[in-house]
Amino acid sequence: MPVAEPSQLSRCLLLHVEPGERYGQCFQWDHDGAWELEQQQPSFDVALKALTDGIERRDAAQLAFFDL
Repeated sequence: MPVAEPSQLSRCLLLHVEPGERYGQCFQWDHDGAWELEQQQPSFDVALKALTDGIERRDAAQLAFFDL
């Protein structure tokens, strides 16, 4: 289930809602790229914190999510 998307980009935060071992985990997903799930986090809250902390630190991987 995509839960956020930067404007004009093909990147989403993906929340895994299917029952099983990945249930509740959150990933970054570029669905125009290699279709690989990246930046695996145990929950949406943790993923959002990692994303915002990465922006504050000017982390290249997190800034790339927003095409910055």
